[in-house]
Amino acid sequence: MRRIIARAVVLAAGVLTILVAIPTAAQAADQQRFIDTAGESAQPSQSKYGVPASVTVAQAILESGWGDSDLAKKANNYFGMKCHDGQTGPIAVDCVKMNTWECDGKKCWDTKAWFRVYDSVADSFSDHGRNLSENSRYTKAFEHTDDADAFIREVHKGGYATDPKYTDKIVGLMKEFDLYRFNESTNVQQVNATTKKMSHSAAVAKFTENNMDIWSSGKCSDRNNPNCTSFEQINTATVRGAITLTTYSGCKLTLTGGTETGHGDGTYTHWNGYKLDMSLTTCLARYIEANFSYIGGDQWKSPAGNIYYREPDHWDILFYNCGGCDGTESTMALG
Repeated sequence: MRRIIARAVVLAAGVLTILVAIPTAAQAADQQRFIDTAGESAQPSQSKYGVPASVTVAQAILESGWGDSDLAKKANNYFGMKCHDGQTGPIAVDCVKMNTWECDGKKCWDTKAWFRVYDSVADSFSDHGRNLSENSRYTKAFEHTDDADAFIREVHKGGYATDPKYTDKIVGLMKEFDLYRFNESTNVQQVNATTKKMSHSAAVAKFTENNMDIWSSGKCSDRNNPNCTSFEQINTATVRGAITLTTYSGCKLTLTGGTETGHGDGTYTHWNGYKLDMSLTTCLARYIEANFSYIGGDQWKSPAGNIYYREPDHWDILFYNCGGCDGTESTMALG
């Protein structure tokens, strides 16, 4: 059967090589930004069409080369969606002719094809979900919307990709970057609304109670001032994660950044209560490097899934959860 594959998609198949190579700190930061943006676009699609958000994000990474393909940059097209007979479909706004490869199972050759153009990243993700949900080839996949691995396996069997390792690559991405977390809720605002929060004063009380220091370049705690260090609306799990870290590492921690403005955008950010900055110390570096897995780009991942990123002058720590505190909460005076 003849299959036309966008050059952007074919080139993106080499992304596995990128994953194997250790990314630089800048590349790792770019990847995290892409994941955050893709996650926000994938969750509404999951809610509307049932495609697990983790699958959509992983496919976007693989098929657009982390959003770096010409098709993604020029047309907001992250999945190689084509125009057929000049028709854009119900979501795309235009068609653009771009270089591609055409393959018939025996050989591939250069040609050109018409691809869909979208107004936004979100529209591209929505059209991807709509296409999977309306195509009868993928009906069996929707019996597994609660199992992302099984879902992509059935999509692959339905003929989505000719690469025999396509399922392995998508599952590998979901595991490598813990993309499954995006399946937990289909609404980012809902996640933030239901996540338990703490006031600045309550968080400070917990930190000082556990022998942590707090430092601010502006000697202030105004959340809207980037020179301040604020913990207003910090996630309770983040506070517990810091306490877990100091308890098990035996290190005295100095917190230098919290939920104040001035940090990066996205879902799992300082502003949304998921991150803390901490001073670089020999004690903390030794503990992290000895106990957590190095994932490249000056980043380590704990068994609980939290990410420790060593920047030039501080640790930037992303707490998806409390770092395994559940079994020891009573010893942490958290109540």
